[in-house]
Amino acid sequence: MTPNLIFDRTATERLQQQAIADLKRSCPGGRGQTIIEPGTRVTPEQYEMLVPTASPPAITERRLNEGCSCSAAILLVLAMVIASVFYNPS
Repeated sequence: MTPNLIFDRTATERLQQQAIADLKRSCPGGRGQTIIEPGTRVTPEQYEMLVPTASPPAITERRLNEGCSCSAAILLVLAMVIASVFYNPS
């Protein structure tokens, strides 16, 4: 077998620089700028500006649920170990 791919470092770096230059800012407004005034209708452009700034609650809830289930598993194992230590078959 012969390799059919050859790594070209200069082309890779050039493409990376081009991709970085082509990136759009996630939020076109400046820091502290009001995106939506209270009582106004949200336009699609304003919605697109808000999406990157919102923290998804589902991720926070999922992490909390994972922590609770992990704690429950640890307590269950601990209870089983304690029960096996004190178990005395007479």
